[in-house]
Amino acid sequence: MPPVNNTISFNSNGGYLNSGGGIKITNCEDFFIENNNINNNSADIGGGIFIDNSSGNIDYTKISYNTAIDGGGLYIVESAVNIQKNIIHNNTAADEGGGVYIYSDYINLINNTIAYNVVMCNGCSNGGGIFISNSRPNN
Repeated sequence: MPPVNNTISFNSNGGYLNSGGGIKITNCEDFFIENNNINNNSADIGGGIFIDNSSGNIDYTKISYNTAIDGGGLYIVESAVNIQKNIIHNNTAADEGGGVYIYSDYINLINNTIAYNVVMCNGCSNGGGIFISNSRPNN
């Protein structure tokens, strides 16, 4: 059963290089996350959501107040994901991608609000809103 119409809050995946404080998706085809509130979660990578080697959709979801070293709100690696009509705000990363960290091909960012996200390291300019590396975003 996919996560639809849920609040996923105040979860932590602690320890070294742990991922997906709120939701962790690995090796999945055609997943969807729709109309959820994902907030106040933490992990080393992907404080709100971590996606690896998967394909699917994130729609109409609010991702906020999550924290991580990389990808405070959302961390995507080696995946094909459509990210549409979401609000991604007030997430924090220590290093890269305050709101969203993307290291993947075939990412579609369509009609999202990405605002008030922060990267905390001194002297960094590593994507407060979105950090993209080795990717080919379509939009």
